[in-house]
Amino acid sequence: MKPIVFTITSQRALTIGNLLQSELFECASVAAKDTSSQPSADSLISDFGSVLFGVKGQSSFGFRLSFDGKTYQLSISPFATPSDWTGAIFFLKMLLAILEADSCQLRGMSYTVDTIDSFNFNSMVLNGISTIAKTLQENPQIQLDGVHRPIYINQLYFGQIVHVPDDQLLVGYDQRFKLTQQINAYYSEQQIFTIKSEEEEYVFPVNYLNSEVLTVLPAKSELTLENLRQFGDKKNLEARLFIINSAGNKLAEVPYNQFLESLSEGIFMLDAKYVVVEPFNSKLEQVLSPFR
Repeated sequence: MKPIVFTITSQRALTIGNLLQSELFECASVAAKDTSSQPSADSLISDFGSVLFGVKGQSSFGFRLSFDGKTYQLSISPFATPSDWTGAIFFLKMLLAILEADSCQLRGMSYTVDTIDSFNFNSMVLNGISTIAKTLQENPQIQLDGVHRPIYINQLYFGQIVHVPDDQLLVGYDQRFKLTQQINAYYSEQQIFTIKSEEEEYVFPVNYLNSEVLTVLPAKSELTLENLRQFGDKKNLEARLFIINSAGNKLAEVPYNQFLESLSEGIFMLDAKYVVVEPFNSKLEQVLSPFR
């Protein structure tokens, strides 16, 4: 599916900072035209191929702005959530006001600051949901580009979103995708430890789980692409999970996959690739008892 693109005709050059006057928005990333382009508040939108904006704490996919010197284009993901659309419409209204433009255009229709509020985006959200469902019929897992990080979707994860009463579908779609981008948690990054013998060199991956805060972990331990390139020719030992507290002190070491499989509560899917483990410091001994 192609993005939905609103256009505004104007020759006025705006900076990133011009569009961040409202504390509602953030600049998430830029598509650079060359490697020397570094974004700042004073950077012109036209300095980049496009600039990805989002609503702080609300966006799942955001909205991408570009400018060719004559026309501004605001591109909205075909998978945008209701929160993405609400933010994009507010952004459009702000953009029209700053540019002192009369209207924006979409597929031959014109919208003013006053009429854009009546734009019905629910059908587009439903089209996006339908497209994901059809794509999953041919692919076991798909990846969408979120405003801050990728979103991984398979049938199990998607089923948790769509197998709800009709009046809860759009809300659930919004909330589940938003969580993948806006969750306030400790993101565990994989580290590689090596053990050398006279004949072989072994590697085992390690992740850290903070028992005092929400922790995001891969659902299954496997070498990241970067580590696979570097250590793919080495023999792998069983992945380990180091359980720590917020001070960084190591409390325990457990087998990675076995530990996650042992949790009957306090764990849920963030998406098809990652899980979230809830804090369990108050019942640490109970959680660790199978591995003592």
